[in-house]
Amino acid sequence: MLPVARTIAPLLICCLWQSTACTGTQVEGHRPEIEAIRSFRIGAADTTYAADLPADRLARANQHQIVEQVARLVEDWMTETQRWGGSDRVRIEIDSFRLPDAGTRWMTGQAKGNDFLGANVSVLREDQVLATFHVEHTIGAGDRSVAENYSADRALENLVEAVAWSVAHELTPFEARRPIFEIGKREQIERAIEMLERCGELSYAETLKYTTLGKISAATASGAEARRLKKALGGKLERCY
Repeated sequence: MLPVARTIAPLLICCLWQSTACTGTQVEGHRPEIEAIRSFRIGAADTTYAADLPADRLARANQHQIVEQVARLVEDWMTETQRWGGSDRVRIEIDSFRLPDAGTRWMTGQAKGNDFLGANVSVLREDQVLATFHVEHTIGAGDRSVAENYSADRALENLVEAVAWSVAHELTPFEARRPIFEIGKREQIERAIEMLERCGELSYAETLKYTTLGKISAATASGAEARRLKKALGGKLERCY
């Protein structure tokens, strides 16, 4: 009961902060179709920031090399999963963010609102756009982890990793996603772990571990036993790959 309680508490806190959103990743827009993804041969990344970003925010993003960090992780993880290499390009444009403030952490951090990072992503072959989608990860003001509250650097790292993982995930064909999910587990990416739990791909010990760490939401954790029973009785769960 203890792990479930630890995930329910942040959820309740988050709901009390009516002007804030809970931690999570949203992927929207014209997402690439399976057949299109199979044809991608991405071997380069173009990085930029949206033209309408305020000058002070742009300066801070450049200071932390936000878009470069996202692109570097996408390349590293797709190289690790043998999906990097070819003449296509991925274009990553950071268009929205609120970065953690090193001066407002720990007890005052929750009063400062959500931290978030959003990116428009396009795949290009020569001058033709093959696919576009948008990824945004939010760290909710009311349900930051202890590490995210204590360390602005850790919160920023989590934002960058969450966006980069979702970009790599979307650029990988469905049937080839097992390696990218293994990276998600290793790096403790919330979206990857949540999806694996719903797909029945986590062991009982892994579910217990990630729930205790706050990497699985209360809603997902509450259905874990029902999913295990369904799988044990031969029922089919949604697939991750």
